[in-house]
Amino acid sequence: MKPISQGRRVSRHSDTLPVDEFLGNANEHLSEIGRITVIVPASEFSQWEKHARIMGFTVGRVCFVSPDDEKPVHRVMAEFGKALERTEESLKIRNSSQEYSQTFIALLRDFYLPSIVTGK
Repeated sequence: MKPISQGRRVSRHSDTLPVDEFLGNANEHLSEIGRITVIVPASEFSQWEKHARIMGFTVGRVCFVSPDDEKPVHRVMAEFGKALERTEESLKIRNSSQEYSQTFIALLRDFYLPSIVTGK
C-alpha cells in the first residue's frame, strides 16, 4: 500500500523515476570508483540487476531483508558500481521472540530512539 502523502510516495516508489532512468543518471554522474546504494522490493531486484548490467554496473554488497525467520525476503539493499565484487548477506528484522534482532539493532542504532532499540 502506497503512502497517502505525495512526498512520501515519490520518495519511496519508483513511479516517477524508472529504474533505467535512475541508473542512467547515476552512470552519467558517478566516477569510476563511485557507488550507489538502493533499497528495493525483493520482487524488483532482478530488474535492477538487469538494468545495472546494461549500464555497465556490477553488483557489490547485497543484503536480503526479511521481517523474521518465518517470512520471505521482502526488501533488498544493494550497492552498484563499476567494478565491485559481489558479497551477499541477510538480515532478519525480528528474532523468533518477535523482538528486534541484534543485527538489526546494531545496524540502525543511530537512527532510532533509545527506547525502540532497547525495548525500555
